Amino acid sequence: MANVRFDVKLEEQINYTNDTSNFSTSINSHLPDPSLGFANDSTGSDVLNVIEKFLNNSQTPICGSSVFILLKRNPDVIQTNEIVRKLQENHVFVRTIGMNSLLGGSVSPILYNISSETNGLFIYADSDSIDESVDDCTNNILNQYLLYSTNPIVSGKGQMELPLLQTPDYFEQTLSVFIDITVQNHPLTDNFHLLNLTLTDTHENYQTVLIDKDNIWNFNGYYSTFIFLKSKQDFDVTLTYDYGSAAQESLEIRMSINQAIPNWPPYGN
Repeated sequence: MANVRFDVKLEEQINYTNDTSNFSTSINSHLPDPSLGFANDSTGSDVLNVIEKFLNNSQTPICGSSVFILLKRNPDVIQTNEIVRKLQENHVFVRTIGMNSLLGGSVSPILYNISSETNGLFIYADSDSIDESVDDCTNNILNQYLLYSTNPIVSGKGQMELPLLQTPDYFEQTLSVFIDITVQNHPLTDNFHLLNLTLTDTHENYQTVLIDKDNIWNFNGYYSTFIFLKSKQDFDVTLTYDYGSAAQESLEIRMSINQAIPNWPPYGN
């Protein structure tokens, strides 16, 4: 476990520990403090430097890690191919909570792209929903084994077939699968109406996950739920979508379980 504050005037060192009590103490004693941060709103974030230091550290293994980021400003760096390569090479998942209006000099969705391309997730939040978004972003701690990941691009209304889902061969007949989805690669707009994700096995049994903005209280563009699927099965995955314009929208669809799996899901980029 490790934690660090970034975007501070005096750079801080990453704290590494194997003790949960020490980890909690370090978190609570290094909470965000605006008085320590950059004075200029246009200054770019140094979060990519922090990620690089974590990837290059000699104190703890990094393979299969989840990196949780609370982001208030964008980095200025645009070229991220090398850091994405390192993250993918080590199967490090980046899950980010980003404020709806990010500070910094860049308007490019840099951390969204990094999160999405590493099979992580990016959740947009405002000051009123930040606590809920932190809970959402860290949901995978109890379901840490990624089973399925895809980043479809859609526009308008339609239906598309997504990559096949294959559940592992476990002793249990049924698997509890945690699904989390983001519906846009920017703060939620009225352009989104609904999504319907359908999973159909070889015996024509199916389950659906419906995301209807009008029927979800205080919806912020992120949705999660549990479904139960049979083990050792192939599932066709179909996405039906309804957006209010022809503009392209990027989605993130993740499925995780609480048991180890034999293979890493492929990357979609």
